[in-house]
Amino acid sequence: MSSAKKLSPYSFDAGRIARLLTRPNIGYAPPTGPHDDVFPEEGYVILRGAASKQDCQDIIKEYEAFEQWRDDKNCQVRDENGRNYRLVNFHLVSEKLRAIGLNGNAHDLTGRFFGQKSLVYTSLYFKHGSQQRPHIDTPFFWTQPMNMFCGVWLALEDVSPDAGPVIYYPGSHKYFSDPAKLKRYHDAAEGDVQRMFGLMESDIRDAIQPAFAEIKAGDIFIWHPGLMHGGSPAKVPGLTRHSVVFHFAPLGVNVRDHKKFLQPFVNWPKYGVVEQAGRYYARGSLPAIMI
Repeated sequence: MSSAKKLSPYSFDAGRIARLLTRPNIGYAPPTGPHDDVFPEEGYVILRGAASKQDCQDIIKEYEAFEQWRDDKNCQVRDENGRNYRLVNFHLVSEKLRAIGLNGNAHDLTGRFFGQKSLVYTSLYFKHGSQQRPHIDTPFFWTQPMNMFCGVWLALEDVSPDAGPVIYYPGSHKYFSDPAKLKRYHDAAEGDVQRMFGLMESDIRDAIQPAFAEIKAGDIFIWHPGLMHGGSPAKVPGLTRHSVVFHFAPLGVNVRDHKKFLQPFVNWPKYGVVEQAGRYYARGSLPAIMI
């Protein structure tokens, strides 16, 4: 990647600082979860037709306009193969996308899982399939108590089998719900989470057959944080797979990344919250590229 190009068209987000100072995300009752029985045995729930196809098409057009604007601003948005990187927090710009992220049925389910009202913590927009190796989300969204997180994946177009659909191991969350067991994996991998995921996948491969998410435009796929999943390889690299993953967390919970995995920390959230029609979203940064 050329260092001469910017990763984001934004230099400073005063609104985020103001929201944190005026409505800090503290003072809420602690969650009582995770309540694993909210999820079926497979570890995921699909909400069919949660968004209209017209809204999905409109959001794709908004994204394409934003993509062009970033190009005009000389921002680095493509890899060496011309594929776009994932885009962070586009729901803060797109009102239609934010409204879908505040879907009541999704928040009702995750709220029961958390034992506390949920909020949209962050989001990732994908133009192409992630082709990410199978993993669990627990280390990347490390909370106390553990697993106060849910992935909520929205398909903005029908997912072609050739575009790299989501692959997952049904029921695998039941294998990885014990922090002591995760620590044994982590120690065996010498602290390398990617190696840890490889060990975990190797242990369940004989017991569980992987499956592919059969998702159409407007469907939402919600998974338990311990469900092993990833992005399968794209058979046709040029195919798009417009989709958004919302990351849901409970109100008042500090979310840390893999650098704090299995370590204690003070529960002092570093983001403000915004209420919209009885639902909540975190006031994080404006859209930026993540690599």
